[in-house]
Amino acid sequence: MNTHTAQSQVFLMAFQTLPEEIKKEVFQTLKEQLDDTIDFWDSITEQEKKDINAGLSDIDSGKTTAHKQVMSQAKTWLKK
Repeated sequence: MNTHTAQSQVFLMAFQTLPEEIKKEVFQTLKEQLDDTIDFWDSITEQEKKDINAGLSDIDSGKTTAHKQVMSQAKTWLKK
């Protein structure tokens, strides 16, 4: 059993002990959060935004390496 599975099982066991009115409140809160459309860009840090923009600038200026070339280099390095 992996950690995620164990955590999920512990959560479910704990959740089952809650009174029904609390369970309904939790479900309502989760439903409201899922209904709200959250833009991914708004959910990341400023540093992550800077890193993404830097990567996009690299692409725009041709500073990229083809996947085939990277894989070829990786095979060479792994043989050493």
